[in-house]
Amino acid sequence: MSFDNYKEVFESQHWINIEREVLEKVKPIICLDIKNKLISELVSEITEKVAAKYFAKLYNSDKVRCAKNDNEPDIIFDKDSIEIKVAKTTDNNVVSWRGGEYSKREGTFILIAWNFCNSEKDCFKFAVYKVNLTKQDWIVSKVKNYYATIYNMNLLVANPSHQNIVGSYSISKRNIAKPVLASIF
Repeated sequence: MSFDNYKEVFESQHWINIEREVLEKVKPIICLDIKNKLISELVSEITEKVAAKYFAKLYNSDKVRCAKNDNEPDIIFDKDSIEIKVAKTTDNNVVSWRGGEYSKREGTFILIAWNFCNSEKDCFKFAVYKVNLTKQDWIVSKVKNYYATIYNMNLLVANPSHQNIVGSYSISKRNIAKPVLASIF
């Protein structure tokens, strides 16, 4: 998790460029009025592919690549790796990222919170956070027969390893951490 040879990976401009390209790829699909969960899955999958290609080009390296299967982290940088999780914010601007068994792996995570800028869904706003997580950081769902583990914004803000890459967060009067999203067009 040192990223000694890949320090630029966590610079905001790179993630703005990546998410701008992701938006261009997702935009035609969004207008089909599909469910937000599916949009999040598409944003996640496309972000993995676009980011791996982007960073491979940036570093002129064939050692940066996407995972070949679910057993691997989403993006591999030689000896380092990133897991990407994407979630849409609620109407109250609250976000929780969900994951299955492999989400509980230890490592560096890029957590992306997103929402639409307006009701026409023609623009996208997002925040990108970096955090180092262990298996114990994920909350097991209390709902019977629900497989997903959860990591929420309050946990992110409390984690000393967290870094705001794009956007930031605010704390509500009720002490709830909420993402502050940046708009891209």
